[in-house]
Amino acid sequence: MKHLIFLTLTMLTLTPSFAAVSNEKGNGGDSVICDGKMRTLDSVMMNDQNLFTIIKNKDYQSSLTQIINHLNETYPFIAQELEEFLDTYNKKFNSEENTYWIKGAPLDVKDENLYVDVPDFCSNKLIQTVVRVEEPYLRYYYNPKVLSALENQGDELSWLLIHEWLRYGIEDAEVIRVLNGYFHSLEFQNSNEDIMSDYLFKFRFDNDRQGDRTDYGLSRSVINAQIEKMDKAIKEIETLMKETRQIIREFISAGSIPVEIHNVFKAKIREKISLMKSGIYGGTYASRSNQKYLRNRTEKIEELENTRKEMREFILYAEKISNI
Repeated sequence: MKHLIFLTLTMLTLTPSFAAVSNEKGNGGDSVICDGKMRTLDSVMMNDQNLFTIIKNKDYQSSLTQIINHLNETYPFIAQELEEFLDTYNKKFNSEENTYWIKGAPLDVKDENLYVDVPDFCSNKLIQTVVRVEEPYLRYYYNPKVLSALENQGDELSWLLIHEWLRYGIEDAEVIRVLNGYFHSLEFQNSNEDIMSDYLFKFRFDNDRQGDRTDYGLSRSVINAQIEKMDKAIKEIETLMKETRQIIREFISAGSIPVEIHNVFKAKIREKISLMKSGIYGGTYASRSNQKYLRNRTEKIEELENTRKEMREFILYAEKISNI
């Protein structure tokens, strides 16, 4: 049977393809031999089209690094998700996420969703390289011989790994294939935050796969602006803390304030500052589980500013008392 592929952006409105088995995700982790070399189907088809200016890297590590670096410059939450996926692939398991890569020869689930012939220089026999199964836990059945061949064939393995990463929440193999081409393109590398957001939204891509374009996470510029604002607030709190300590020391020397009050108030300030610092320095590149916290960074800033106001009021009160 001829394999067909329809490469226009109108395919974004297509309904998801059905897997051969209800528990298998039908989205095409396939490879093909072209001119005697092992290639990924996505790489072959996207290089054969004119949708993007495809970047060819010398190896898959360089390709993945290039993609991750640009995501870190634009939407770091997406970069985090990709890095976590790749870490699981390298280790072949992630016990916390209950995800495993299991080697073997996957059965062909006929999920490539093709609409035109593969190029003449390629075999018409596709090789099922990976099959993704979700229940009762997430696992990827992969052909180790094919992956080894792809690993030693330029940046081909990068195409396969990005394909499998994109399978999280995207059902249509054709959508994945074109989006894969975008991530490996000059257009992607030249895109800023706004352009990338619009483009990913057209492809129904979102970081938490909830259909909300804001789920790409905070953009790099927004994160930097918020970090700068929080850093400034923290420095102000630290200055206020020093002033407060000095005033309390004066009260203690004068016998006007119990030592217990000093200790309690000092511990409270330290707790607040520690919380805010962890939110900044431990959160920017935090794991997926902390992303919700980071998205609520504005609330944390408000909390910090309220604390600063409370401290200022306390200092004013202390100064008033000391003048009596």
